[in-house]
Amino acid sequence: MLIIGLGNAGRRHARNAIALGAEVIGYDVRPVPMAGVVRVSSLAQGLALRPDAAVVATPPEDHFKTVLECLGARIPTLVEKPLATNLADGHVLHALANKLDVRLAVAYQLRFHDGLRAMRDELRRQRGCPVRGVIACYAAMKDWPPCTYSRDVLMEFSHELDLLCFLFDATLSVKVMPLSRSQNDWTKYHLFVESTDRCYKVDLWLDSAPIMVCRYVRLYIAVQAWSWDFEEAANEAAYRLELEAFLAGGHLSDGLGALRLVEAARLSAVTGKWEEA
Repeated sequence: MLIIGLGNAGRRHARNAIALGAEVIGYDVRPVPMAGVVRVSSLAQGLALRPDAAVVATPPEDHFKTVLECLGARIPTLVEKPLATNLADGHVLHALANKLDVRLAVAYQLRFHDGLRAMRDELRRQRGCPVRGVIACYAAMKDWPPCTYSRDVLMEFSHELDLLCFLFDATLSVKVMPLSRSQNDWTKYHLFVESTDRCYKVDLWLDSAPIMVCRYVRLYIAVQAWSWDFEEAANEAAYRLELEAFLAGGHLSDGLGALRLVEAARLSAVTGKWEEA
């Protein structure tokens, strides 16, 4: 397996790959040593070794060009969220993957938390029942530069947007209520989400904070309450399960749903109207 980018995410993927018995090749423009990883001096050199799979864990602005190279070499690719920094680029990547018949998936490890999978299964069992609830994330951003589209929503909050796609098998519309006077300040906002048939109605609260405070989901499916809270230990296990599922050909996020919701939310912030994702 080739790991591209050996920062926190890349090193975690490398450790999990090694634990799964994979031989790991690593590439990073920085001289980052890591035990058990064979370093290569360029991405081209790593791809020339014909790894069974690649993990792209570079900064988001590099995802598009790096994934293009991996797919062009016909290497199954798992890319850290987000897939790309805009929806158009995401479609380009999936079109190429489909054309070349190469697997492409996006790493949203929250999909591998048992509590969230149980919620999804219950929603499938009670399809058509009314659902009301809240998804919330209060995330650390104090060391980031002034927020932009690519930094806050895609870097941190896209997990919650992908959860909407994971949990609700429906076409979703969104409406944004700005919690700041500046339309360019995406550090804090309230996103209303509902399905086309208005069966699903969910409030999405996203807010920056000095430290990671909490992530949680509260749903009422018909009249039954379902609850999930983020736990770090479960999250580490989810990372391992996600990589194992990718290597085994299991279903992961395509990353496009989160990008569609971001685009719809950006448009809603301008129009003040409901926008379909």
